[in-house]
Amino acid sequence: MKRSLNYRRDERGQTLLLVVVAMSVLLGMAALAIDIATLYTASNETRRTAEAAALAGAEAFVSSGMTAGWLPQSTVCSGSVGSPGLAEQRALQVVANNSVAGGAATLQATACNFTNAANPQFTVTVQRAALPTFFGRIWGSFPGSVTATAKAEAYNPSGTSGPPIQVGSVKPWAVPNCDPTNPGPLNASCGPGASFFVNASSAIANSGSIAGHVVDLTEVQNGPVVGSSWTGSGSPPTVKFLAVDIPITASSASCPASGTLSCNASLQPAAPGFPETIACANSTPLSCGQTLNVNPSTGTATPSGHISSEQAALCLIHANNRGRNMGQDQFCNNGQNPNCAPSSPISIDGGSNNPDPGLQGQNSISRSDSVVTVPIFNPCTGVGCSNNPITIVGFLQLGIARVRTQRPLRAVVMNVVGCGATSGTNPVSGGGVSPIPVRLVQ
Repeated sequence: MKRSLNYRRDERGQTLLLVVVAMSVLLGMAALAIDIATLYTASNETRRTAEAAALAGAEAFVSSGMTAGWLPQSTVCSGSVGSPGLAEQRALQVVANNSVAGGAATLQATACNFTNAANPQFTVTVQRAALPTFFGRIWGSFPGSVTATAKAEAYNPSGTSGPPIQVGSVKPWAVPNCDPTNPGPLNASCGPGASFFVNASSAIANSGSIAGHVVDLTEVQNGPVVGSSWTGSGSPPTVKFLAVDIPITASSASCPASGTLSCNASLQPAAPGFPETIACANSTPLSCGQTLNVNPSTGTATPSGHISSEQAALCLIHANNRGRNMGQDQFCNNGQNPNCAPSSPISIDGGSNNPDPGLQGQNSISRSDSVVTVPIFNPCTGVGCSNNPITIVGFLQLGIARVRTQRPLRAVVMNVVGCGATSGTNPVSGGGVSPIPVRLVQ
């Protein structure tokens, strides 16, 4: 009996020891699970940040006009985070705006691939270091950082046999394939003194030297009234265009809110028509080779020197009225005739009516509602010819500087894309105002 009592005394405290050991193991497993969850979350967020940064950098190829030959490649993409080009600057901004695991990530490296100049690629490497781990600090061997790499490209189908391009939110201003800013080769269908935006192979003509030029767009009636030429001389030169009907529905239209500046009650998002294809975003994509009917009232529904649904154009660019300095965003230093510096990005400054308060009064903003895409068609000239319907052979990206009297739309050409010899593969969709899609490739 005495021996049994001694055994029991020897066992005292063992239960407590077992509880302590079990709790330590459970706490360690919980800490390890927390660390693994932290790493998993950080890995996903780093990957998403890298993809967004790569897309933003590739978008700089398009919005700067580089893919149309306006900028040297090194200006847009330097391949160095320390001395960033325009693409690196956009990527750095995206990384700065996206936290990873509650902290800041860093853009470690970038790379540019211009092997195919029509499809430039931009690669980024993003890292999140010093992750907040618990169990890893005890063992000292748990990874304290995560890294992700992503690659994006600006896909330009001009002159290629790649997939056909589709572009959303195209405005209903069909521009003839008549470039009045380049002397040749002349396009006989345009009349005297005009070249091509896209050539017979639907590739960009004149090595893209149209980018940065300023043109005045004037709406005309289809038919012999066009006269002997689709273009006119002057500073800047004139390009005549046709108002066309673009498919739009209540589900595809995204219109400004009622009461928005210059957007009067005549906009009907529930039953959209021609004005809404100007003032509203339209998710219905247009594609190369598609035909569009000329609007029946084009060139005749408004007084001389105006355009159809002029109020909708003022709504689009957020202008109080016609003319300069009416609150709209400004292009290339807002001159009477915008002066874009060659080999420099086409600059956009936020106007006082920009719907984003953070962009009002800011220089070199990266997006603007005044940047639009319009279809290009091959015209005919003379008595008996008809340009109804028109067939899309390319797209032109324009910055609408203002709505004017007489030659109504003054615009800066930002980019151009030809349809190319497209095959029957799946289409590539352009993004919003850009005629050239940006897509992830890795």
